[in-house]
Amino acid sequence: MQLRLKSYLYKNIRLSGYGIVPPTPFTRKDYEARDLESDVIHPQKGAYFSTTTGIVKPIPSDYFITKPSIEEQLHNIDPKSSIWICHSPPYGGKLDVSWEQTHLGSKALTNQISKRQPILSLHGHIHESPMLSGTWIEKIGESYCINPGRNAQQLHAVIIELDEKGILYSLQHTVFGNCKW
Repeated sequence: MQLRLKSYLYKNIRLSGYGIVPPTPFTRKDYEARDLESDVIHPQKGAYFSTTTGIVKPIPSDYFITKPSIEEQLHNIDPKSSIWICHSPPYGGKLDVSWEQTHLGSKALTNQISKRQPILSLHGHIHESPMLSGTWIEKIGESYCINPGRNAQQLHAVIIELDEKGILYSLQHTVFGNCKW
């Protein structure tokens, strides 16, 4: 399934959202795509997706190669967007650390954040990452990237204050406290 990039204007701030993630160790593949255009991904045994009518089907061996990669799709993100809301976190930092101590984020997303420098980039997907890495925020260039994470005991959220022009005033995590930058 290809999930299109979406863009919204809130007051004077443009937001863009993207829900696809790179392949994970899980067998459900509805919202996954090759990360980089050059990646070769073969579905794991037992991998499946569900149709819009709810029918579960095994994934054919050429499934990923027939769909655009995350890298290809992110080239179409709205260049005027100052806030990106992407399910996958960027790859290789502190926001995509899994229980297995591996990185599960998107290299394509890291590349585009580095290149385009949105004010904020908001993420999820790897819920345990802030607890394992010790942080919920990191910078790529001048962009603040955030993964609030979650656990079973407490709601994790981030309170973001911006002015009408998109200038960032403050960031506060409901569990970890104020941004220390």
